[in-house]
Parts: sequence; structure tokens; C-alpha cells
Amino acid sequence: MSSPSVAESSESPSDSNSNLYAQSASGWTQALIALILVGECLGLATVVDPPHKHVLGLFGNGSPFLSSALLGSFLIFLSQRPGLRTSLLVGLVGVMIDIALSRYRPGGPHTPYQVLLNLGTGLGLTAIATQIGLQSFRSNRSSGILQKMYLLPGFIAASISFIGLTRLLHPRVFDASVYMIDSAFFQSPSFQIAAGVASMPLLRGLLVLIYMHLPAAAAAVFVLSKRLKGQNESGILSAFLWVGVAGFALYHIIPVVGPTYFFRSGFPGDPPDPEKMKSIRYLAIPEYRNCFPSLHTAWALVVVAYARPLGRIVFSIATLFLVLTLLATIGLGLHYIVDLLAAGPLVIGILSLIHPGPRRIAKAPYAAVLFMAWCAAVLYAPVMLRDQSWLTLLFAGITIVHFIVSLNELRPYINALDIKMTATPMTPSKPDRFAPWLIAMFFASGFAALVYQVVFAKALALTFGSMGTASATVLTAFMAGIAIGSWIGGRVANAKHDPIRVYMLCEVGIAIWCILTPWLFSLIRDMYIAVASGGDPADPKLVAIQLFFGLLILTPPTVLMGMTLPVLTAYFEEKNEHFGSSVGRLYSANTLGAAAGALATGYLLLPAFGSQGTTGIAVGMNLIAALAALWIGKILLRQHSDQTNNAIQTLSTDTDEAQLPQPAATSAQLSRGKVAVFVLTIGGVLTLALESTYIHLLAVVAGNSVYAFALMLFCFLVGLGGGASVSRRLLDRDVSAGIGLAYSYLGMAFVIVMGLFWWDQIPAYFESFSQYTETRTFEKREFVRFVTCALTMLPVSTLIGLAYPFSMELVGHAWPQSRLLALGRASASNTLGNIIGALIGGFVLIPSLGSFSTLELIAGTALGLSVLVAWSLPSEERRRLLLPLLVCMALFPCLPDGFKMNQLASGANVYFHAQGYGDVIDYAESLDGGLTTVQRSEDEHGEVIHTLLTNGKFQGDSSNKREMRAQVGFGLVPMMHTDKRQSSLVVGFGTGVTARTLHDGGYQTVDIVELSDDLLRLAKTYFGRKNGKVLSREGINTYVTDGRNYLMLTEKEYDLISIEVSSIWFAGAASLYNSEFYKLAKSRLRPQGVFQQWIQLHRLSSTDLVSIIATMRNEFDDVWLYMVGGQGMMVACPKSCPPNPKIAGSLTRVPNLKPLLDLFGGTLPDLSQYLLLNPRELDRFLMGMSALGINALDLISSDNNHLLEYSTPRANVRPYESSLRDNISLFKRYQSPKNNTP
Repeated sequence: MSSPSVAESSESPSDSNSNLYAQSASGWTQALIALILVGECLGLATVVDPPHKHVLGLFGNGSPFLSSALLGSFLIFLSQRPGLRTSLLVGLVGVMIDIALSRYRPGGPHTPYQVLLNLGTGLGLTAIATQIGLQSFRSNRSSGILQKMYLLPGFIAASISFIGLTRLLHPRVFDASVYMIDSAFFQSPSFQIAAGVASMPLLRGLLVLIYMHLPAAAAAVFVLSKRLKGQNESGILSAFLWVGVAGFALYHIIPVVGPTYFFRSGFPGDPPDPEKMKSIRYLAIPEYRNCFPSLHTAWALVVVAYARPLGRIVFSIATLFLVLTLLATIGLGLHYIVDLLAAGPLVIGILSLIHPGPRRIAKAPYAAVLFMAWCAAVLYAPVMLRDQSWLTLLFAGITIVHFIVSLNELRPYINALDIKMTATPMTPSKPDRFAPWLIAMFFASGFAALVYQVVFAKALALTFGSMGTASATVLTAFMAGIAIGSWIGGRVANAKHDPIRVYMLCEVGIAIWCILTPWLFSLIRDMYIAVASGGDPADPKLVAIQLFFGLLILTPPTVLMGMTLPVLTAYFEEKNEHFGSSVGRLYSANTLGAAAGALATGYLLLPAFGSQGTTGIAVGMNLIAALAALWIGKILLRQHSDQTNNAIQTLSTDTDEAQLPQPAATSAQLSRGKVAVFVLTIGGVLTLALESTYIHLLAVVAGNSVYAFALMLFCFLVGLGGGASVSRRLLDRDVSAGIGLAYSYLGMAFVIVMGLFWWDQIPAYFESFSQYTETRTFEKREFVRFVTCALTMLPVSTLIGLAYPFSMELVGHAWPQSRLLALGRASASNTLGNIIGALIGGFVLIPSLGSFSTLELIAGTALGLSVLVAWSLPSEERRRLLLPLLVCMALFPCLPDGFKMNQLASGANVYFHAQGYGDVIDYAESLDGGLTTVQRSEDEHGEVIHTLLTNGKFQGDSSNKREMRAQVGFGLVPMMHTDKRQSSLVVGFGTGVTARTLHDGGYQTVDIVELSDDLLRLAKTYFGRKNGKVLSREGINTYVTDGRNYLMLTEKEYDLISIEVSSIWFAGAASLYNSEFYKLAKSRLRPQGVFQQWIQLHRLSSTDLVSIIATMRNEFDDVWLYMVGGQGMMVACPKSCPPNPKIAGSLTRVPNLKPLLDLFGGTLPDLSQYLLLNPRELDRFLMGMSALGINALDLISSDNNHLLEYSTPRANVRPYESSLRDNISLFKRYQSPKNNTP
């Protein structure tokens, strides 16, 4: 075919052959398979409907849009001219299947119209089956017809899951704003047109057919492109898919449900007065928010664009199809006029990108600006556009003219010739059939490494405690080993040892060491106790001991882990790739494997298999990787031995080329290499400091559970791996590594600064779900948390991931004759920077500056690194960075003074609704305490109430009408079970009222163990009147440490131990409910000692309650269950310890207790009023639940199975009142008749 004339003499349509944006049919098929698998996973988690449900709908009630896509597959099948007989046979069988399906669908036989509506299921499936059969008998299968036949139905099938996310993630919609703008188009045309269509059934039926058969229309244009123009490819399929992908993402910017679902019974007969509508988001019913932009309009515009070169008749038919589609979108009540207009810029932007060239691709930003202008209009100017109709019409006219003019300019390149669907690598290289295997091995290695990091951190936290210092010690030991391993690995790789063999030995060594860790951790615990016990459990000097033992157990495997990257890089380094690309390929695979490990460990492996089972799975992955490396190594050795008799020095088949000496670096390259190493080091500091700060803030606004932290880690690692993958591809296309590195840190600074406007808005998003019925399950709420974490972390972590291969590329150019040695040193420098960043971020910056100023500092440092890199570049490259640098710098003075604490600390993420505790009057931030706030409010009588919260979660208040009775009860109730008053221990200070109760009750010594020094300070300042200034009294000792670590190291014994920690579902809190902890606590009780612990009675499931009670009962002979002030408490004794009336009488006469007893009417409460279950009844409860299938022995929570830590967060979706009522009712069933608990 002859190419049309082109006005741009500097470029021709053949430029499309260098297209880097379009994807091959094979690439699209792989992408759709991945999307379908993701959709199936989301469906399995009950987050959205899975794709297979859409497919099964073909054989049930029907799925017209998917049927149309299958009809398109049939048309694509015909495009290869399979022969008249085959075509007729396939068509006949397919039509018969369609008729049969229509006849036997639910509801009985259907009309011919309904057959037409669902036409395509049988035709498409028959055509696909036939094509599979034909290709199995052909030697040449390169035509790709089968893959093209999969595209449309695969995309439509996957789409149901991703459109479903719009319904899940957006309880509120912008329909009111869109309707106000719509009213400027001659008085609510959406209502008028829909009313007219509804009055004409035949027209409505035609419009439904047109609306549903849009995929078939796109396929028809594809077929005509081949028949009329003789083309083997057509960009319409790629354009159709790209428009769909972009549209599904854009739906989330302006969620709109459409007139039918927003106005419901009032549509189309009763249009509301636009003057009376407010420009706000309204809560809408759970329907798809898939209106803005209108994808049907966008797809119809694509059909017209690609039909235009096919002749006047085809173009006229396509134009008529477009007009009917526009009429259908409005007439069927599915869209507003604004939705249709927004589709124009979307189409132009996509066409510009898949037909790129210097002038054509420049149209994409203009289209993006126009689309964003419509978004801004909906968000910020609906009232103005409603009242100034001339402005709305002008805006619409500009949009239409822009589309027509832009399409005319793009016309010579649309269907002018084949789009080069597969990007050709810029760097030629020989095919390497082992590369995918090695990448898969390194992915598995990263997966296993992250599993070890999580499991080892949990194991050492049980030894060293869960204080931030202990956690940082573990992280330091882990990363120190990796840094040492990177340095050693660089030297080993540079010495030309067999990289595959060395990698195999590393994996075997990791597996051998890690399989021994359950016994090694037990040994380390015994050694640590022997060295550290007897001293102050909160002594900072313990950090050095912890670091020593952490290094002792973690160094061997982590050194081997650190060696693997430089060693495997030696293999790829000789494959004629960019050095940074080789590193990026491996770094990306390993980091994405780690991300998968973070998600799988948090949501699947640890809950299902426990620590030891999960470790075993990771060991298995190491051994599989080692076996694969052994297999590859043997094959490569055999191949090389056929070519040379020399001992193997390298695994490259290009031995002679590999041994050629590399030219020395220029002074400029050496200078940029040194800058890159400096940037890697300081960038490592920024990375971990930023991760610590982001996780600290996300714990405040997104969640505190172990699942939430798994999501945060997953998102951060996905960004790192994804960024490295993008960077590798850019290097393969000869993008300047220096420019890429400068832009990476510039983008990092920009994203952090823009995020400072976003953080305190996140709680309002969670609050918007309070009345929305779609998110009432754990899985759906977790997905909302995931999206929040992803939007927050992915942009910045992707930019960090981008920087790593760019830096390594510069390092490789600076030391070309020892690149692998330089890689090891640079990687070690980066890891050492990570260690420093983790330490100063959590222990220096957040406590001293606060999270807001910490992020300002990190952003400023990132900007400084970008300037440094830019300064090292040639002047022409430096000039390209000047304007973006100035723009980013200009953002800093625009920043607010800090976060709006009332919004940031609202705690709306906990239960997906607002919590009304008043205004924040004081707060503190730290690694251990998170965000601790004091909020002030007034009750109906004007009494000031102070409430103490940690990360938005209630800790206690000063109101006598709320939680004060419970706080006093935690001290009074266990005191009535023992008359010993020598010493007591309180773990979890709260407001301090419980510690005061014990001290006022006669205990000579009260030891207080609290994880957060911030909480102690704020409680002392604002709750001194309620807690009697207990922290200033004699006999009170405070220890800022982890409660479990304290009991493990102390040699003291107590008459009473009271545990009142935050919610059990907080990450780490459940370790105080495990059997090992109860055994430890019992060992610290005197013979007649009493143990008391808060138990959450609301929200928890019956299984959770059985697990908590059974675990405690497994260690203590007598366990009593009470409820005081709406809160549950368990009182346990090694021996029998019933409440003693004499003790109650003596306590009543204690003067200091009188103010506290006033809460109970001036006398000590009768415990029988608050008793839920006595020891005998509690045993009956456990046996009764076992009879119901909830076996108590199987639910004992331990340090290995982490049962409660992973179970209790799932219960937060249960309503407070009903769950409390149900659980109390459950306990009452097992009470003896005499126990009449109110």
C-alpha cells in the first residue's frame, strides 16, 4: 500500500517501526493473562467478582458485551481466510450454540432480539477452538491470529474485576457536580434524551444492540484493514486496549455512577433543579463508578479514527455507529454529556502515544491538559459552569475542535502501515535461554530472603523485645551481613570464579543455616538471658548485647544473601548488556520476589504454617534455586568444554570478546562514578529514613495490624523492583544514566513534597466509608488499606528503584576494568547507608523533628542530590534539568507549617468511621510510641474530657462516665483475689489510673513497664488529677521497655501482675497472649500471686475468645472472667484464688481508695455483679465450644503459630454493640443458675 502524504518532512509513518509504546499481540496476551490472574486472586479474596464469573455468565443470564468480544474473535478468525467450507461450518455451529444458549437461559426461551444481543458466544468459542486445531497441524504458527482472537474477550473478561474496584474504593461520587455542568447544555439533556428514548422502545432496543456490540465493531475495522488495505496488523486493537486500560484508571479520579443509579426513581421523569444542588460528593449505591470518561464514546471514536482511511462507505458506517453510540450513552441513562466530552482528549492522547514521533507525541500533553481541565471543572467549578452556560459551551467547543484538528493531523499515521508491535532492543545481544531461569531463581531467592527477614525479626523480638531499639538492632545486623556479602561477592565475581556455581553454593549455605534457626534462636535466647538477666531490663547498654547476638545468628546467611547479586551480575555482564541494565534486571527480580514474599508471609504463610513451617518453605525455595543453578551450570560447562580445553574462566560463550581489555575511563566518567557512589550512599540513608517515616505515618492513617505492615512493606518493595525494571529498559534504549539519576532524585523530592499536602487528608477517605455497605468485610477493607499504602508509597519507592541501576551504570563506566568489584563496593556503600538511615530516621529525626519536618529534610536532601548529579553532567544535559529543578524548589515555600493533627490523628482507619474525641492539644512522635495524642472535648455538662490515643486508637480518658470504672476495676478486681500487698507489676500504663489504684490499695512497690516514653510524659501532664500523680510517688518504678522482655530479664517476683496493653490486634501485642508469655508471667508470680489481663469483649469472634481463654487456661489452674465498665478482664492464679469477702472489707476501709470507690457508689463492688464465668463455668464454656466444633486445644496461641496476631484483626469489621451483646450472651449460656450477671 502507498503511504499517504505527510506534511512533516522530517518524519514519516515508518517512524512507527521504532514505537516503544505499542505492545505486540503476544505482549498483550501475556499482560491480559496477568490481569486475569490478578482478578481471580481478588475474586478468591472476595474483594471483587472474578473474571471467570463474567465468563460463566455467557452460559447463564448472558453477558452481551463479552459475547460481542467473542463475535469479534470470530471476525478475526475469518480475516485469515480459512476457506469457505471451514468458515461456513464454524459459523453454522456457532450460531446453533448461540440459539441453544438463548433458548435454555434462565427465564425460558428468548426472543430473536435477545439472541442478537448475546450473539457471539458460540461463534467466538467455536472459532477459537477451530483455530487451535488448525494451528496444531501447521508448521508455521507465527501469524499470531490466535493471540489476536484472545485479546478482546480476554480484556472484557478481565475488566469486570477492575471495574468492580471503582465500586469498592469510592463510596461517594461526583454525579451532582457533573449534573450541574450538564444543565448548562440546554437544560439537563441527559434527562430529556433519556425520556425520549424511553418512549420509543424500538429505538431503545437498537441503541442497546449498538452499545453492547462495540467490541465487534472494533474487530470489524481490524478485519477490513486487512482486506481493503492488505495489512497484516492494525493499531485499532492496541488502541482499543490502551483506551480501556487508561479509562479504568481514570475512573478513579472522578467517580461517577451515572444518572440511572444516582437519581434512581427520579430518572428520567423528574429532573432535580440544578440551582438547588450542592457541589459535594454524595454517597451512592454500590454500583460501578465507570462513567467519567465514557469508554464507549472513546472506543467508538477509535473505531471512526481507524475506519477513516478505509474508504467513504466504511467511514460513513463508522460515523453512524458513533452517533448511535453517543445517543445510547445518554439515552440509556448511563452517562452525562460531560462524560462524552472527556473521552475526546483520552483518545487523542492514546493515539499520539501509540503512533509516536517528535511532533505527534507532543499532542499527548495537550490532550492530558484538556482532560485534567475537565476534571478540575468537575472538582472545583461546577457551580460556575452551571451559572455561566456560555463558558461551558465554549469549553465543550474547544474540546470538540481539539479532537477534530488533532485527529486530522494524526490521520496519515493511522493505518498508514503496520505498527511495529514489538520494540527492538537498542543493544544487540544473543538469545540467552538461561536468562529467564536465572531471573526466576533470583526472584525465588528474594522471596525466601524476605520470609527469613520477617520470621527472624519476630523470633528476635521475642528475645530482645519489641522496642524500636531492638527492632533496629535486628535490622542493622541483617543489613550489615548483606553489606559484607556485597563486598565479598564483588571480589569473588571480579576474580572470574564460576558465577553459577558460586551462586548455587550461596543458596545451599543459606538453606543449611536457616533450617537450623529454630534451634539456634532458642540457644541465642538462653545465652542472652544468661548474660543480660539481673540488671535493669531497660538499660540502653543492652543494645550492644543485642547487636552482638543478632550479628552472631544473622551474619552467616545474610553474607551469603549479599553475595548473590554481584555474583549473578558476572554472568549477565558478559552478555553484551549495559552494566546498569544487568544489575537492574537482577535487582528488580530479587526485589519483586521480596515483595511477593512480604505479601505471602503476612497473609498466607505465617497464619497457615507458623514460623517453623514458613521457614521450611523458604528453605525449600533456596534448595530449588540451588538445584536449578546446578542444572544450568552443568549444561553451560558441557557447552564450554566443547569449545575450549581450558579451565572454565567465564560462562560467556563469547570468551575471546569477554577477555578483551576494557578501555580506561575518562576523567569525566570517573568523576560521575564517584558522584554515583556518593549518591548511592546518601540515597541509602534517605531510602530507609523515608521508609521508616512513611511506615510511621501509615500506621497512624492506614492501620497498625500485622497485615497493614505487610501491605506497607509489599508496596515499598514493589516500587523498588518496578522502578529498577523501568530503569533497565531505559538503559537498554540508551537513555543517559546521568540524566536518569538526576531526574529520579528530583522526582523523589517532588513526590515527597506533594505528599505533605496529602497525608492529613487520608483519614477523611476512611471516614467516607462509614455508611457504605460495600466494605463490611475484612478482605475489602484490607484492599482499601492496600490502595492507600500503594498510592502513598509506590510513587516514591519507584523513583528510588529507578535510581539504583542508573547509579550502577555510572559506576560501571567509571571503573570499566573492575566493574564487578566496583559493584560490590557500591552495593555495600548503599546498604551501609540503609543502616544509617534506619537508625537516624527512627531514633533521631522523627522524635526530634516530627514526621512533617523529617520529610521536608529528606525531600531537600534528595533535591540536593539531584543538583549534585546535574552538576556532574555535560552542560547540554544540565540545561535540560534547570527548569524542573527550579519548579521543585519553588514548592518548598508553599508548604504548610505542619500536619493538621485533628485530621491526621482521627483514627478513622480503625473501624472506617470517625471518632469524636475532640481537638488535639498535645502530641508526640517516636518510633516506639507512634503518634501519641491528647485530645480535648466537653461533655453535655461542659466538663472537660481529655482522651489519650496512640495512632488514633483509644488508650483511656478522664471522664468518670466512660472508661474510668474499667481503669479502676483493672486494679480493684485482682486485689480481691489476694491479700498480699508487697509488690505489683503494671504492664501498659495508659492514663495511670490502674497503677494508682494498686498503689492506693496498699502495694508497697509498683513497677510500671511501658513501651512508650511519650505516653508516660503526656499521661503525667494531662491525667495527673485522675492518676493521683502516681509517677511522682515513692515506691513507683518505671521501665521504658517491652513487657515481655522485662519479665524475661528481671529476677523479681510479684504478688500481682496486671497487663493492660493496647488492642490485641496491634502488631506485636498478641505476643502477650501467647502460651509462652503466660508461662513466663507465672514464673514471676509468688506462690499466692495473681495475674490479671484485659480481654477485648467487643468485635472479637467466638473463636478468638476461645483462643485467648484456652491459652491462658492451659497455663493457670484457675481463671476468672469479669466485665467491669464495659471492659473484660481475666484473673488467673497458679493455684486456687477465689475472691475473699474479708479482703473486700479491708479495702473498703483504705482512705486513699475512697475517691476511686465513689465510682462504684462509695463501696467496693460486689464481684458477683461483674462475674461472667468462674473457673468451673469457664471450663464448661471451653468444653461446650469444642462440642460445637471450636476445639480449644487447637486454638492455643503460641510464639510459633501466631494464632491471635493474625486472627484478631479480622474481627474489627464487626459492629461494636452487636458483637459485645453476642459475646456476652455466649458466655451467659455457660453460667450456673446462681450466677445472675446483669
